Amino acid sequence: LQETRLMIIDVEDAFMNYFTTNMVNIVGHGNDSIGIYRSKFPDDGWNEGIAVFAELRESHSSVYEFEKIGLRIMVRTKDKKHTFYLAQNVDDLIDRFVHKNLDSNVELSIAKRNSGPNFFPGDNDSFHYGIMLYSTIVRYRGNDA
Repeated sequence: LQETRLMIIDVEDAFMNYFTTNMVNIVGHGNDSIGIYRSKFPDDGWNEGIAVFAELRESHSSVYEFEKIGLRIMVRTKDKKHTFYLAQNVDDLIDRFVHKNLDSNVELSIAKRNSGPNFFPGDNDSFHYGIMLYSTIVRYRGNDA
């Protein structure tokens, strides 16, 4: 029998790396870049950006090679129209993709948008937000031989 190794898949970091690598597809062909954050936007951050949150199984400590992930992507900009474009560009990078390497360790085996983008203004700031929810399966590539 082949030994099955357990590992922790850092999905949020993999998506952050993927979005950073594909910044030109997110913001256009200028030299602009936006912040990419883990889980939520920082309280003291007043930049436009993307927040990536991966919801794992409740009992998550170690996972097998494949893992089902609920993924929430939130975008924010100071302009409502730009929030729409940013959400659309992010969605173009991940919705309905099969077997796409996010980084050297994690492969996006499949992704499907479940809801969104839903747009709303910030309560206590001047930002416009958009949120999208995805069902994904990721694969740890460290076991590839």
